[in-house]
Amino acid sequence: YSDLDIAFGDLPRWISEEELTDYDIVTYGYGDQNRLYLRGQFTFHKNDDKINQIWRECDYLSSMDERFAKVMAGKEKLRVESAEGCYSAAVLNQTNIRVKYAVKAFNDIEEKDTANTHGMYLGIGFK
Repeated sequence: YSDLDIAFGDLPRWISEEELTDYDIVTYGYGDQNRLYLRGQFTFHKNDDKINQIWRECDYLSSMDERFAKVMAGKEKLRVESAEGCYSAAVLNQTNIRVKYAVKAFNDIEEKDTANTHGMYLGIGFK
């Protein structure tokens, strides 16, 4: 998944073969991996049943249809929140997946390329 305001170019230039084969989830961040968040700017998942079901462990995402029905019925106001934290926690609770937190994101605010100035942090979720 990705934010809507992201421009992609030559993805094979950024995504390594190792990321495609050795990890279940890869997320690109800005050098703040100590937060252990999967980034909405760019995170990709292996298309696997086990991985495709993790979002269900995040109440915010798994109950979205119920909340939307209440909004449509006029019982609640629409409330939009980021699911980044909830989903990141669901991923960290997994014991049998491999996750890579890579410093490969950059923006036009930085004067230098953070991918070249920070290291990478690799993590595997543990329960």
